[in-house]
Amino acid sequence: MIRDKEYELTKGTAHTRVQYFSSNANAESERVQIQLHPGCRAHHKNFDFDFAEIAIKNRSAQGNMVTKYPIKKVVFKEKGNSELGGRPFWFEPAVGRLNRDGRGVFLGHFNTGDLLIAVYEEGAYELLEPGVQYRFDTKELLLLNKWNPEMPLNVCHYIPSAKAWYIKRFRIETTTLQKRFSFVVDEKGAKAAYSWQHPYPKVAFEWGTTRKKDRKVLELDQFMEVKGWKALGNRLTTQPLLGAELLNPLLGDELTAEEKGRIENLQEDIWQEHEVPEPAKSTKGRSSSKRGGGQGKSGTRGGGEQQKLF
Repeated sequence: MIRDKEYELTKGTAHTRVQYFSSNANAESERVQIQLHPGCRAHHKNFDFDFAEIAIKNRSAQGNMVTKYPIKKVVFKEKGNSELGGRPFWFEPAVGRLNRDGRGVFLGHFNTGDLLIAVYEEGAYELLEPGVQYRFDTKELLLLNKWNPEMPLNVCHYIPSAKAWYIKRFRIETTTLQKRFSFVVDEKGAKAAYSWQHPYPKVAFEWGTTRKKDRKVLELDQFMEVKGWKALGNRLTTQPLLGAELLNPLLGDELTAEEKGRIENLQEDIWQEHEVPEPAKSTKGRSSSKRGGGQGKSGTRGGGEQQKLF
């Protein structure tokens, strides 16, 4: 299809019209309720219709007949699974945005109903539908992952009244989208420092001072159990927390061969677009020129190992 060009959905004969139309970015099927006119002779005047039962055909196809009786209304009921599979998304920390062009940290494949979870330094989390419209402040972002409802959220947070750092593990119980929910105590100075979405995280903590610091490795699933989001958790230390490192990161989604090829082609096109030939050099009447290219000063053309964001 060509952009800004009109196409006929019907055969163009007299009295033809479109009763219902929808467009889904990820090619999800739909289930609708069809209400027939009360004056028609049909025995069942209300029935459901699932678009997933129809094969995908070309634009000029007439399609399948739903009913021969006049339709009063078509009501959307629910969205089905994607016909194309999950859409891959990346997060680019430099601009704080999601994209589908292979730039930044790969977040995974998102199918119908899949959500993102964002955890912020203020001690709050947020559930979001994946999309390129969001912009995140990476200075306050602790975690941005594909959300798994069965996987607990592990958080290291500070309680000012106790002057101590605590570890808590809980599952997300809310379903509201684009709304931040606080999981720390309601005190001035309360905050979160680290967060992992992991069933059995093994974390190395460092606390103390730069001259004298202690290091301790904890398996958080043995250190404490999963509790409610209002629980304080278990105390970790009363000393200043210097750092924490997840030692057993989970393996996330992987790109398909087709997606890898598309991204490599895109990166190659970008490289060639910005490639500038070096000026010609003259030596004893003979001129020679070198074309820009190769690895140059940058070392690689992109497509190397991705840097970890968190």
